[in-house]
Amino acid sequence: MNIKLLKKLGEFNKDEVVLDYDNTIIFTEKEGCKMTYKRDYGYQPGVGILNEQNVLYIENRNGNSDAKAFQLDTLERMFQHLKDNNISRIDKFRADAASYQYDVVKLVEKNVTSFYIGARNSYVEKYFALIEDWIKTKDQTGEDVYIGEIEYRPFAQQGNRDNKYRLLVKKN
Repeated sequence: MNIKLLKKLGEFNKDEVVLDYDNTIIFTEKEGCKMTYKRDYGYQPGVGILNEQNVLYIENRNGNSDAKAFQLDTLERMFQHLKDNNISRIDKFRADAASYQYDVVKLVEKNVTSFYIGARNSYVEKYFALIEDWIKTKDQTGEDVYIGEIEYRPFAQQGNRDNKYRLLVKKN
């Protein structure tokens, strides 16, 4: 139903269609819910947000669900829901480091034009020393930060032999 409303509002006809995905916590005292990593009871649904303001997709999960757990399944259902409603254009997909999984990246790559997925330092820090050019800029608070980038090939152990990706690094 929400996709039909978003279509009527023209959200899929914008110059750029952006889909953000994250897991969030909804705290509750409802019987049967699980303890979250924030040490309180609740649920931890996966949420797809369209163009930074419209809820596109929600899939409930118990509060004890790790952010990485079942994310591939949730995203497969979300992308299938879009296809079932004749939505084939997503220009950008953004997600945090919980999406930095080989199968998730492969799925996202098949369904969107470009994507931005965060990565924990422990997964990519070995590449930092390969960055030669750092650009000094200011962050949102006016503090100096440095931005650098390289192309790299992650997930070699899982079978990625061909795809290179851009690794963008920010340091203080």
